[in-house]
Amino acid sequence: MIGQYTKQKIKEERLSQNDLKSQLEYKKDFGLFISKVTWGKRYIGKRLGCRHKNGYTTISIHGGVYMAHRLAWLYEYGVWPNGDIDHIDGNKTNNALYNLRNVSRSENNFNQKLCSKNSKTGLLGVSRHKESGRYRATIYINYKQKCLGYFDTPEEAHQAYLTAKRELHSTCTI
Repeated sequence: MIGQYTKQKIKEERLSQNDLKSQLEYKKDFGLFISKVTWGKRYIGKRLGCRHKNGYTTISIHGGVYMAHRLAWLYEYGVWPNGDIDHIDGNKTNNALYNLRNVSRSENNFNQKLCSKNSKTGLLGVSRHKESGRYRATIYINYKQKCLGYFDTPEEAHQAYLTAKRELHSTCTI
């Protein structure tokens, strides 16, 4: 019975720090994993990982495919992260230990640096208000959207958003 566990949790529970360290070496200053064993196309000393379609680096080990940033956490701290792993600089492929932190899902979302692909303004936190024709800055606080005001230019709205983001989102790095 799976119950409260997700497939990810069950998969993670099968891989221990000892198993990981017996097969891989983690270069924490560079965020790279190197093979310590030979099997299949994996050779001793070979750099491991491939980029998943979502932009993160994945590594196959013990019959499962794992996100490299989560493996880095297990490798260094001996436990799986209890939340999301945030890439502080926003670069999904930078798995150096100094760039990783264990945060809640909402804290991870606070560190968003890029706007949606569907954004018409191209600026995070800014949209065009149809009725007034002006630019509206909005931010989420406690899962609720808050309007920060209406502005004549998208740049002014974006600046208001950034100011509020730095004040209200504790894990924001922009």
